[in-house]
Amino acid sequence: IGQGMTRLSLIDMARVMSAVASGEIRSARFTESDPTSDPLALADLGIDARELTVIRQGLINAVNGPRGVTKRAGLEGVTVAGKSATSQIGKGGHAASFTGYVPAENPRFVVSALFVREGESTGKSQSGEL
Repeated sequence: IGQGMTRLSLIDMARVMSAVASGEIRSARFTESDPTSDPLALADLGIDARELTVIRQGLINAVNGPRGVTKRAGLEGVTVAGKSATSQIGKGGHAASFTGYVPAENPRFVVSALFVREGESTGKSQSGEL
């Protein structure tokens, strides 16, 4: 996913969202035999707690706010925090994605979803708005 030199996989996006939600970066484990390591706090990397709070509120507003563009990702009874994105694929194709976490107040789950429309444009707007 991305445009030009900016490229991320859904796993990359999920790991970033996990770090924002938890305030920690964890090493990826792909099998049970992979060694575990202690998480690294974002504060130890110079990420200010107030800035992280602003980012988290922006992710909540993107789904739940009056001008949020990812309202369709909302769920009844739980506050979803997340971000949509759009990338062009080839000639006229688009990839729309959403990455978020729930519940926003006490995150337990991160999700990334990708929706791809290949081929020539139909004239309809293509965006990360799910």
